[in-house]
Amino acid sequence: AVKVPDVNWVFKEHPAAAYYTTRDVDYAAIFGPGLPDNVYFLDRDADFNAASLRYLADAIVTCQGTVGMEYSSLGIPCVLAGESPYSGLGFTYEPASIADYERQLKEIKTLPRLNEDQIKRARSVMYFELRLLQETSFLFCPYFDLDTIMKMTADRFYGDAAAHLSQADPQALADQINSLAECV
Repeated sequence: AVKVPDVNWVFKEHPAAAYYTTRDVDYAAIFGPGLPDNVYFLDRDADFNAASLRYLADAIVTCQGTVGMEYSSLGIPCVLAGESPYSGLGFTYEPASIADYERQLKEIKTLPRLNEDQIKRARSVMYFELRLLQETSFLFCPYFDLDTIMKMTADRFYGDAAAHLSQADPQALADQINSLAECV
C-alpha cells in the first residue's frame, strides 16, 4: 500500500475478529502513526457501515473471506491472498506466487470489472454459502448453527452430512438443487 500511493487502501478488520484471534499481528504497530495519507485502518469496532464499501471500492483483497464472493457478485474484482472455498471458480484473481501477488497489488487499479458470467458464478456461490450460514433448511446440510459447525471436526461434519443425505428424498433433493441453480 505504501508503494502504491495513487490508490486509497482501506484495511478493514474482520467483523468477527474475536472468533479469529491473531496473536502474531500487532495492528497498532502496523497502522500506527506515520502512515501515508492513502492508507486507512478500520478496526472491527469502527463506526463505519461496511455495506458502503461497495460504492467506494474498485477492488477487494482478501485471503478467504466472504467479502471475495460478496463484492465479486457486484462486479468488483477480488484478489485472493490465499486459497479460499471459492478458489478456482473463475471470478477471482488468484496469484500463483508472491511475486505475482505483489504485481497484482501494484496494478490493482487497472483490474477490470467482472463480466456477466463471472458475476453470475460469484452470485451462485455466494447464495449457496450465505444461505447455509443464515440457517436455511437445505436437505444436503445437517446443521444450521455456525457455532456447532465451528466446534466439530471436518470428518464429523462430512460424515454427518453423508448420513443426512442418505435419508433425504432424492426427488426433493434434486428439486432443491435445481431451484438453487436457477436463483441467478
